[in-house]
Amino acid sequence: MGKHETGYRRMERDFYPTREAWVTQALTSHLKIAPEAVVWEPAAGRDAVMAHQLRAAAGVTVMCSDVEEVKAWQPSVRHNFIRAELPQGWGKVSGIITNPPFGSRGKMAERFIGAGLKHLERGETAMLALLLPSDFDSAGGRRKFFADCPRFSAKITLTKRITWFQRTDGIRPAPKENHCWCVWTRADRPWGPLLLYGP
Repeated sequence: MGKHETGYRRMERDFYPTREAWVTQALTSHLKIAPEAVVWEPAAGRDAVMAHQLRAAAGVTVMCSDVEEVKAWQPSVRHNFIRAELPQGWGKVSGIITNPPFGSRGKMAERFIGAGLKHLERGETAMLALLLPSDFDSAGGRRKFFADCPRFSAKITLTKRITWFQRTDGIRPAPKENHCWCVWTRADRPWGPLLLYGP
């Protein structure tokens, strides 16, 4: 079942942790992340699942934030990412990687993209990677983030479907949604974004 499928009550704050490690590995297998890199996970949730996966897959330092307390990770702070400000006392980070909340009609995800691009423009980070539905870039109103954005660098299409939560009725989960990682970088790519696949 999909996280946006009708007929199921949506989780509060669109809290769908990315529990399957292959999803994060599909991203890190394509990125050249230096071991000394500092990655910011700005929608970590209380369990910081993706932060654990990023550290395991890439061996990097991960700093977490969320609008609620992140109980399972240090360093972490309560912070609203869409304000497009670095948490107080933080310096530059190598990259921002997260599964953003989707929101009604994808508006919250759009706000995450907008905030992340501001961090790129100010030189506070070199890379932004967000986990999004595969057709998220097809909406005409989002061209400014994708087709018309010179910083949009890559789309990593996932060749498996994510299971967001397990069924409790004994039926095997059969997710129906396709997802991808969308990547923006500080360096413009005038020849257009790369199309990649994983895992």
